[in-house]
Amino acid sequence: SGLIGLLFSSLKIMKLIKNVPEKIKNKVQILANFYGDKEFALGYVTLADFVVAENSYYIREISHEFYDKFPFLERVRKAIEELPEIKANYES
Repeated sequence: SGLIGLLFSSLKIMKLIKNVPEKIKNKVQILANFYGDKEFALGYVTLADFVVAENSYYIREISHEFYDKFPFLERVRKAIEELPEIKANYES
């Protein structure tokens, strides 16, 4: 019974995850327009950039195809990863 419940829960989660790109497409496009070619939303690092960087990992795992349509996601993520304090943490 527990295993069947877990299976149905997993299937339900997978169905919900599959719909995420369509549900967030417009909002991600607004962010893409705002970022333009910048690494950071305001030209310097802000909390918003950390949020975008973190969410980019989730978006990439949910749909590589969707992630690839918005190159700013990877650009922001890599810019955050290259911050000296973050980079030092990864390397330790």
